Amino acid sequence: MKKRMELPQKMRFKILILCLACTMTALLLQTWLFNRKSSTLIYNQAKKESFSLLRNMQDDLFTILKSMENNIIKVYNRQQLIRDLKAKGYGIYLCSNASVRLLTCYKKVLPTIDCFDGILFSAEVLCMKPQKEMYGHFFDRFGLKPEECYFIDDLQNNIEGAKACGMDGYCFADGDVGKLKETLYGSVLSLTK
Repeated sequence: MKKRMELPQKMRFKILILCLACTMTALLLQTWLFNRKSSTLIYNQAKKESFSLLRNMQDDLFTILKSMENNIIKVYNRQQLIRDLKAKGYGIYLCSNASVRLLTCYKKVLPTIDCFDGILFSAEVLCMKPQKEMYGHFFDRFGLKPEECYFIDDLQNNIEGAKACGMDGYCFADGDVGKLKETLYGSVLSLTK
């Protein structure tokens, strides 16, 4: 069985936006180039195809957002590690690109929510990780200094964005809590307390 190649999420978004832009450009050119009778026929066909494309794009975006939400839930369900860090006196914060839907239900789906000292969803500030503005909002909202923070995320691009803002980090894409603990307790946290 052949393994399906997955495109990075950022690239999928760019492709989807490019497809939408091409469809809209083609629609405008067709309307302008042809006379009213033929353009009506072409317009109706393009409109039908555009709606179909938009429906497919909406389905793709929904799948991506659902996957992001599921990944967030998996990461933050690593309850014991989060509770251990909190018990040791570390500040625990959530900086998430989750959809607006998670804003309304995160208290129900994140069992360690009581451990978090602050939560920032990208939907609130209209930017996303790895944009430096997202990290700037995060630092400002909670009065944090980048050099005193350690960022854990499941996407390497977000870690690189954090590092560009002065905050070190760890990519938790493999979900290996043992390796994460080893990194945290073996080097990072031993330097801070």
